Order: sequence, then structure tokens, then C-alpha cells
Amino acid sequence: MKKIILILAAICVATISSFAQFTFAHITDTHVADGTMNVGNYDLNGVEFQIVLNNLNNLDTLPAFVAHSGDISNMGSGGTVTGTEGMYGALTSHLYANSLTYPLPGDFFINSTRTIPMYFAPGNHEYYTTLTPPSSDTNLAYYTKHISPDEDYYIVKNNAVILFLRSGWDDDRSIFVDTDIDNPEGSGLTVGQCDWVRNTLKTFSKKRKIIIMHHPPSNANGIFYDGSANTQVTDTADGSILNNRTMFLNILDSNHVDIVLCGHVHQNVVCNRAGTVVPENWPSGTRYVQTGGGFQGCYRIITVDSDFVYVGLPQLANPTVGVGNSITTASTDYDISYMPNNKSLVVTCVDKVNDPVSTQIGLYTVTGQQVYNSRSSMSQGMNKVISIDAMAKGMYILKISGKGNPITRKVMLN
Repeated sequence: MKKIILILAAICVATISSFAQFTFAHITDTHVADGTMNVGNYDLNGVEFQIVLNNLNNLDTLPAFVAHSGDISNMGSGGTVTGTEGMYGALTSHLYANSLTYPLPGDFFINSTRTIPMYFAPGNHEYYTTLTPPSSDTNLAYYTKHISPDEDYYIVKNNAVILFLRSGWDDDRSIFVDTDIDNPEGSGLTVGQCDWVRNTLKTFSKKRKIIIMHHPPSNANGIFYDGSANTQVTDTADGSILNNRTMFLNILDSNHVDIVLCGHVHQNVVCNRAGTVVPENWPSGTRYVQTGGGFQGCYRIITVDSDFVYVGLPQLANPTVGVGNSITTASTDYDISYMPNNKSLVVTCVDKVNDPVSTQIGLYTVTGQQVYNSRSSMSQGMNKVISIDAMAKGMYILKISGKGNPITRKVMLN
């Protein structure tokens, strides 16, 4: 199968590490939907995706690019808004080029000035045609049309080569064979893919080597986005790949790959080939790095210099970064702000029409539990005060519907 090669930049003098150093961001499992799969028909995962992008666009050192490890959309085909062409329209609306057809790697950008590209590797949800029960189609027709070619490819940035791999669809083994339905294995890699990985790594033997894929080749129990411990990983191959897993691991070892960035399990953890949890910057072999779900606000920053690839601690996106205290939205009909005493949220109607508007306001936990609901008639200048003094600290989703576009925003109650 033809492979795609994309050269970002070439380093002229490999010995000058200060010129070679760069950072990039890793996200995975954004599960962006078309609005039909979430509470109240709001695309909460899409909201979180935009919050992560706001955070990345406001870092002191901007990333050179963003690497996405798959489960980009919640389902690769179906959905009422995007018809039979998957849920990708909801995601690409955030990437400044949603009118592209059959885009190449690097055609999407996270910023309006188009200086920070995003590169994708497909996950198992990219193959889904239904969610309950999961049903897969191994032809990635809509992913190819809206996101990226159905190909393995690599990019070169300064002193590093970064490979993006397809790790396959859900294996369809019986539940009597694979009892862990929470971490399904991917179908895995073909021998041809393994040969391509081996040859590519040998070609760039003098560079730092990074793999981006969805399923973790080596797995271990880690920590979820909220700090709770995961206990569901049964062994190092759980949730990994079936076909040619050992061959793939041997190729990574023999070519001294620095890190493999993956997702799938929606947890934060770093382990070695044996499934032993190690520090982010363990120096003694290939690190298998998982980043928590992007739909939960997780991301990591990776720093590459001439001597080492540094893995940043997992980060949780702050919903107020890049938007200020008055949260800007696609709608101009309402304004949202925090009170100085941090015990109230205030929603102000700024509709230019003085006629009262029937307005529904709801506040939800990130799991969808409603903790506040109100419907009232609001007109220009009218405030709705929501007392949050008795609510638990953490992330909430605020939803407002009335005149104009509905608003869905996440707020952090401290």
C-alpha cells in the first residue's frame, strides 16, 4: 500500500541541540459527536475539544503541531446532523477548514492563522457504524473523506521522525474469549505495516523516534482524569493489538524508539514493555505513554531535543483559558460571568430586542447529572443568578437555550 511522506522541516546541523528543540501536544479520544449522543442533545465532547484547543493556543510556548491518537469522532458513520457521513463535521468545524474534501495530513490547523497543524491516527471508533452494540465497517470511507487518508505516514520535524499508525478496529472475539469488554483489543498491524515501520525507523536511525497510534502496545493500570485509580487493565496486552503485537514490540526495541503515544483506555499512565509503570521520563527504554480522554479535557506536552524526548505530566484543560471571565460564545444573546465571591454564576441577557425571551438554563456534572434547572422570561439587561455555594468543587456544564444559538460551556467551580 502506498505510504504518505510529509517533511515538515530538516535540520541542517544536527549537533546544535538548541535549534533542534521543539514541543508538540498530544491529545486522544475526543469522541466528538453530532449532538445526538449526549445529555440534552448538546455536543459536550465538542465543547471540551474547543476548550483544549483554547488552552493549547494560549501556552507560553506554542506547540509546533498537535498529534491526535484516534477515536477522533464518537462514530465513524451515521448521525442525524451529518447524515451518513459520520460525525466529523462537528469536529472539523473547530479546525478552520471544514470544507476540505479528502484532506492530506497537516491540512487542519488548530488556530485561525494556520500555523499549528493537527495530525491524526484513526482509532476503533473511526470504524463504528453503531454504538450500541458496537458495529464496525473496516472501510474508513468517511474518515478518509473528512479527516485524513487511510494510510500510515510519517512527518519529520527538526531532529525527530514521528510515525502515525493504524492499529485497527475492534476485534470481534466472543465475550467468552475476551471477557474485558471495557478495553477491547484492536485488530492490530499487518506484516506489511511492520515492515514499513522497521524500514522507516532504520532510514531515520540518527533521529529521535516517536510513534502515534490508538491502542497501547503495552498496557498498565493508571489514573483517570479525575485522579481516581483504574483497576480494569488485566494484563500488558489488554486493550492492545492482536495481530503481530510481539513483532511490533521487537521492532520498537531494536530501533530504540523513544516513546509511543496512545489512548483508548481514557487514562494517564506511562509503562515499559513489561507493563511496569515507570516515570514519564524513564531513561531505560521505550516508554508507552497514554494520555487521558480529550473529551475529559486531558492533554500532554512533549518536548524533543537532540538527546531525549521529554514527556510532560498530564494536564487538564482550564475552561476559562483564552476566553476570560466573560465567556464568549457563538451567540451574542447572553453573557456568562463569575461573581467575585465565587459563590454565584450570573447569566445576563444582552439580546438587543427588548421583547422577553423564554430562556432555559441548566447546570450539569460532567457525567450528565442535572444539578440546576430553570426556565424564565428574560429581556435585555436581565440577570439570572445561580447559587453555587453548596455545590461540590469541579467541572460543570452550563447550557442556555432561548433566542439565537444555544450555548454550552464548561465552568470550573473552585
